[in-house]
Amino acid sequence: MRSLLAAAPASPGAFVTHSVNLPEHAYKRYGEADFVLVDRRGLLVIEVKGGIVRHSGGVWSFENGRGQARRRSEGPHRQAESGMQALLRTLARADAPPIGIFGWVVVTPFTFWAAPHPEIPVPLLLDRSACTSPFSFTEALDRAFQWWRDRAVASGRATHPLDSAALERHLLPEFQYAPAPARCAEAVEGDVVRLTERQAEILEGLSGNTRLLVEGGAGTGKTLLAAASARQAAASGSSVGLIVAAPVLAAYLAAEMPRVTVVDPATMRYLPARSLDVLVVDEGQELANSEGLHQAGRLLRKGLDAGCWRWFMDPANQALHSTIEQGSLARLRAMSAYYRLTRNVRSTRNIVNFVRGTVGADVGISDIDPRGVLPHIEHVLGPAAAALEAAVRRAREWIDTGVAPGDIALLAAEQDVTSLLELARRNLGDDVALLAAPAALDAARTRAAVSDPSTFRGMERAWVAVACTPSFAEQPRSERFLYVAMTRPRIGLAVFLADGADAWFKGLQAEQESRAQETTQ
Repeated sequence: MRSLLAAAPASPGAFVTHSVNLPEHAYKRYGEADFVLVDRRGLLVIEVKGGIVRHSGGVWSFENGRGQARRRSEGPHRQAESGMQALLRTLARADAPPIGIFGWVVVTPFTFWAAPHPEIPVPLLLDRSACTSPFSFTEALDRAFQWWRDRAVASGRATHPLDSAALERHLLPEFQYAPAPARCAEAVEGDVVRLTERQAEILEGLSGNTRLLVEGGAGTGKTLLAAASARQAAASGSSVGLIVAAPVLAAYLAAEMPRVTVVDPATMRYLPARSLDVLVVDEGQELANSEGLHQAGRLLRKGLDAGCWRWFMDPANQALHSTIEQGSLARLRAMSAYYRLTRNVRSTRNIVNFVRGTVGADVGISDIDPRGVLPHIEHVLGPAAAALEAAVRRAREWIDTGVAPGDIALLAAEQDVTSLLELARRNLGDDVALLAAPAALDAARTRAAVSDPSTFRGMERAWVAVACTPSFAEQPRSERFLYVAMTRPRIGLAVFLADGADAWFKGLQAEQESRAQETTQ
């Protein structure tokens, strides 16, 4: 929908706002308009219903891409109408310029309506046929504007041209509320604690299985559960090994878990054979191959088939340095109890949705701060250095608004980390630290961390800025490195695209949009 509105031909002075908050809603504590379109003709509230929309027996059903449906007695046209009225009340209170023509439309970009809906005038229901191109969408909006104009004329209301520039000054500052970043942490951290406790209950219920395979996307709590599982086994007196794919994270966990042998895969091969009662593997997709399974079986006293192990992995997107062998994956599944994590316990819903829409990754369903900060994506119109500079500027802005430097990470391709560090030190001074090896962990705890996605994998910060340069886009498995980078933040994500990376990034998003459309056909 955003891409359609962005590409649609527009008259001078026209603008669109997204996710407009509506404090004056008649019966909701706080409402929201999906989009508000303003031009010289008037104002149009756009209510968007993605997925499959159905109406039967007086009940509306809104089905998402996973086949999950929400049912409501209130139709989207009622939501659009109430949102429009709330918007008009708030504008009137702000002494905004008079609006002669105003109205709403409902857009169902993935649903065809074979017959007109009796409660929604034909020009006000834009189904999939209206969303095939920016031009067909513009024509449909023109028909909606004309319908509301005819209604205004019939009621004797003035239809003078709207001063869109004056209305923009009222609308944008009044409704696009962006809370101070430091304040956002309060709501997020509370949700994270609650959801993490729920994940721990899952682990307790599964602990009776000798061999356990747990799959889930980034942020679903795999590392947390792997560490808890290792601690639990060590507390019973067992000799326990924890394999962690990211060396820096492995060093951090080793310091936190002295009773557990924590190593990365490169060191794993040097451990004594048949030395472990229990083996726990985090980022297990890197070891889901014949060599990885051989090494795991070598370490267990009873071998892989009969030994006790817990294997946590993200099979779809995070194998950065190896290849998942389907035969090895099938073997793991055949000899274990299987569980899939479906709840994201790290990132806000806005970040989760953005990651899914960019790289198609299933990172679970997030209940964390559903009205949180929107991810910031910007093409900086310049070479690689421009994206690096923009990421550092964003970190400076976060710090100036009260965010602690230790809650920030700056990520770039490995080739760009040195340049990023120089820029960060120039602008942030002692508030920045390079995180490239385990020895830097202590220095980075209270400073903004500069790193690359592979090194930073398994870790997280509240606020993450990613500098995407041509080097980032051109590296092998670039979309997986982007996936890792974009799933590190808990609260705020900012992605800055240099020339040469912008087309690559948009191509990823276009591919996911095409796939989403195919699933609804």
